[in-house]
Amino acid sequence: MSVGCRISIVKDSFLPKDLTAPKRSSSHCRQTDFFTILYQICQWSLFATGAVRFEHSIWISCIASVTILGYNEHMEVQTSAQQPSTTPQQEPERRGINWGFQLQQYGAAVMVAALPFVALSVYLFFRRGYYDLYIINKLFAGVGAILLGLVLLLGPLSRFFDRFDRYAQYRKELGIVAFFLIIAHAVSSYYFLPTHFARERFYTTGFFPFIYGLAATVLLVLLFAISNQIAMKALGARRWWLMQSWSVRIIFVLVALHVGVMKMQGWASWYQKGGGPELVHPEWPGAGLLVGWFVAFVILIRLAEVAGQKFGKLVWYCGVVALLAIYIFTFWWGQRFI
Repeated sequence: MSVGCRISIVKDSFLPKDLTAPKRSSSHCRQTDFFTILYQICQWSLFATGAVRFEHSIWISCIASVTILGYNEHMEVQTSAQQPSTTPQQEPERRGINWGFQLQQYGAAVMVAALPFVALSVYLFFRRGYYDLYIINKLFAGVGAILLGLVLLLGPLSRFFDRFDRYAQYRKELGIVAFFLIIAHAVSSYYFLPTHFARERFYTTGFFPFIYGLAATVLLVLLFAISNQIAMKALGARRWWLMQSWSVRIIFVLVALHVGVMKMQGWASWYQKGGGPELVHPEWPGAGLLVGWFVAFVILIRLAEVAGQKFGKLVWYCGVVALLAIYIFTFWWGQRFI
């Protein structure tokens, strides 16, 4: 495998480490192809025939677009692999675990996770007037989704801006911290919060959100199991990278489906009449709604990059402004419910 291929893999992989790749040239910008049209035709055909509801139709569109994005990145890796190497390839040195480096990496990831965890903890305490396992469980899910979103954002940001290159190395650690948070959320919901998450609901009215969440959890476990050098050597670098790249995208879409299908009606209700009377501050939006807008923002940035790096960068600037405007509007809108 050429050095050019190795650089591309490290640049876009879930576990970047010691190599830094140059920016992608314009020839590598992703283009919408035949599969885009095919997916959209199938998706809207299902909606038109009544096979799926409108909100599910939107989520299917997201899945199709993310699938196309993964396909195009796979083709880029193949193209990069065919390019001749300009640097002599060297065998990697066999080294033991650098515990100091690992502590630094995971320490940084934990600190990143702690910031939204503490901030949302304080926010939910004042919004609800209490703090218990139910709220902590919400934070497990919300912060886990935020970290997965950061993992997916660091790739485009490192391609848009040179200053973000050094932060791409933390994607592995952020993903693993997200794994533990989401596992904690799944275990807490199923075993320790029966009054809030009755098991009968998982198989009736909450069946689809449960399936989406379960599928995301299973994929996270598999992704965690192969996130090591032994698995990479056993699978081969290219196959290992494809599994990492596809898995993290599919997991994020499943998380978006899990949260969106379960919470969409409640979010719409809040914009109509605010929170329930049991809340100390019903005029404040729920933490899930705030995280949900961030999830939509991440999907927007990833999809915008399909049209090319310049367009993706433009959408990044506009998306950041729009996200801040949505948050400000949401809190302003809530004042009418006081």
